[in-house]
Amino acid sequence: MKRYNSVNGRCNYKSGYAGKICNETCSPDRWGLNCSRKCSCKNGAVCHPVNGTCICTAGWRGKRCDIQCPKGKYGVNCAKKCDCLNRAKCNHINGTCICSEGFTGTRCEQICPSGSWGKNCLSNCTCQNGAVCLPETGYCDCLSGWKGHSCEIPCDEGTYGYFCSKKCNCWENTICDKVEGCVCSLEYTGLMCNESCSNGTWGKIARIIVHVKMVLNVIRSMETVCAQMVGKVIDVIFLAKLEFLENSAKKKGIAWAMQSVIGELDFATALKVILKQSWMAYWNPSSKYKKIFPRMHFCCDQVCKKGLWGVNCGNKCECLNEGDCSPFNGTCICPLGFTGSRCESICNPGFFGINCSNKCECSSDCSCHHVAGTCSCEPEKTEANCNVTFDDKICSHHNCSCL
Repeated sequence: MKRYNSVNGRCNYKSGYAGKICNETCSPDRWGLNCSRKCSCKNGAVCHPVNGTCICTAGWRGKRCDIQCPKGKYGVNCAKKCDCLNRAKCNHINGTCICSEGFTGTRCEQICPSGSWGKNCLSNCTCQNGAVCLPETGYCDCLSGWKGHSCEIPCDEGTYGYFCSKKCNCWENTICDKVEGCVCSLEYTGLMCNESCSNGTWGKIARIIVHVKMVLNVIRSMETVCAQMVGKVIDVIFLAKLEFLENSAKKKGIAWAMQSVIGELDFATALKVILKQSWMAYWNPSSKYKKIFPRMHFCCDQVCKKGLWGVNCGNKCECLNEGDCSPFNGTCICPLGFTGSRCESICNPGFFGINCSNKCECSSDCSCHHVAGTCSCEPEKTEANCNVTFDDKICSHHNCSCL
């Protein structure tokens, strides 16, 4: 026979129950003999009706379930590991990835598509004239020779360079280029073009570094044998960085130089196409040839479509963050600002660029963008070498954006 208190009718022998005959279970917020003790659990947790132990809901831990799962963990008892990428936060309850600005995807594995930026990539970029739109902030990193919020304003007369921050002091009848400053005629050299060259030599030639952004546009058949493909002309979209070099080559008849080959060339020839790599050419400013028209000589291997590689293109690339893979061996070619065998890792703080090999020059008070190396700084913090005005605020580096 079950025992109960005949005086007051309370259950006094079976913890977790109440009622005259101990047949009523405790409510979720009570426990103990006759359910007389109140639970102290938090965040939706229930307590064990017998001993009062808190049974935590997903995402919480601790005696009272008042501590969130540690970073990188989620779920019941915080037993599951988050798999978010690119410094994304992980919801401690269900593991959903909360992407940082500039990234998207279920694991935040993709950079914002070109032309978009911000939280969930919902904002549209406004950059013009070849400027790079930073996916986190939408900030337009202008090419030299341009300024303004959207890089829509050319440098004023007599100024040049990054955000038009430099002034030309050229010799008479010398052109002030909005990108490089004083452009000397072939007979003169020096920063102001006021120094005569030695007989029979140039003062400067231009070195054009061409960063290929997209290749393969008009090749009709990827199965064509090597001999038939030699000399085919394809469209190339490129970004060109212009630098001037001292040179002692003879003046006569030279328009282009490709690597160590010098001659009167209207086509620059490359031996191999590798996406997102750089070519180099040299240009005589007086030459009639003003553009590069690459004539590609392909290797004999079949070129796979993007995302595939190997024999008969039977393997699928596993590169992340818009990384391309080699069609020959599947090796991932990471975009700027990423590294790792699958391009899965963003550059460590303080580094940027190709394979995160460039070291940032930002001060300790500023953060460095992993792609472009630009510094994001508080407006009131400046450096001695900064003279760039942007949005009426002084930035803290020559390559910087104001917050």
